Amino acid sequence: MNNPEPSAAQPPKTVYEDLARASWMAPLLAIVIHIGLLVFHLSPESKLRSVPTTVLLLGLLAGIIALIGAKKSNRQGIVSPALSGVVINALLMGTAIWASSRAQLGQSTQREPDPFLDYPGWWASARVSQAAISFASINDLSRASQEFNKLFATNVSFLSVAVDNVEGTNTINLDPSSIRLVFPDGATQPCIPTEQVCATAKTNQTELTARLSGMVTVPTGQKALDRSAFFPRGISYSNAVGMAVKINQKDYLIPGKYLTTQEKRKTGPAASAAHY
Repeated sequence: MNNPEPSAAQPPKTVYEDLARASWMAPLLAIVIHIGLLVFHLSPESKLRSVPTTVLLLGLLAGIIALIGAKKSNRQGIVSPALSGVVINALLMGTAIWASSRAQLGQSTQREPDPFLDYPGWWASARVSQAAISFASINDLSRASQEFNKLFATNVSFLSVAVDNVEGTNTINLDPSSIRLVFPDGATQPCIPTEQVCATAKTNQTELTARLSGMVTVPTGQKALDRSAFFPRGISYSNAVGMAVKINQKDYLIPGKYLTTQEKRKTGPAASAAHY
């Protein structure tokens, strides 16, 4: 009776075989983690959302190392799973990066236009007693203008009035009722009295009048960036050369001009920061 020959002992597995197996298993793990993250409704800013992509990257690296090691060890059963892992991980990573870039592009295109920087408009600025006084027209087409006008029965164009007295040497008392647009021929367009505008408020008339009307008084070291002056709806600021205003009981003419969106952005953050 013939005894069967003992089978040859299987050589121990190499680290390259483990890496090959890990490479093709990584996509499965990444998909499971991704589903789990969707179930828990994590916020888009959560760092955990990058875990599936990290797993795919590790699987891709594992597959590449396994392919390199397969040539050195001459072991069978490494190339096929490692190559499959590299291809699948690379495809899924590419898909994830493409989807992320599309999402970011969609968010950027849906950004709400800035009512000052993203529209052409009029701008004037000067210093009085070292305080920065500035005026900026808010485009009638901007959402800020449209939302504001929903509060009143009569639509108006409005001008943002800002006083930055952080570096000033005296208290600033600016009279909004004195504001007038000045044109090259010397003609002026007075603003509409705030009380007249607030009288057409659809709701909260008393509250709006208290918030929007009256003197703009700014002590040294402080700012007032939320006041407005009102003009007839659709007024053209393009030819205005200055803003006449009474500050601390003195008449001032603050030069200004109409700026394109490109010119506004070249002005730098100072213009934007003065109004927001």
